[in-house]
Amino acid sequence: MLIRSAVVSSSSTATGVSTDLARTIAVLARAQQDATRNRRQIANQLRSLLRKYYPAALDAFTGWANGMPSQSP
Repeated sequence: MLIRSAVVSSSSTATGVSTDLARTIAVLARAQQDATRNRRQIANQLRSLLRKYYPAALDAFTGWANGMPSQSP
């Protein structure tokens, strides 16, 4: 949201950024936000279903972050 407002406000400055380009960037930023939100929602849904039907799977992957095992010191 912050990126979108910054891009749209910069289109009215003297930097030469066209409003079409600013709108395109705003649309892409919004799509990226939506994709990130959807990914988090699906991950939470998967975690909930695993907790309900296969709780051992959650224990097997507790140290993982973003699909990769975390480094332990």
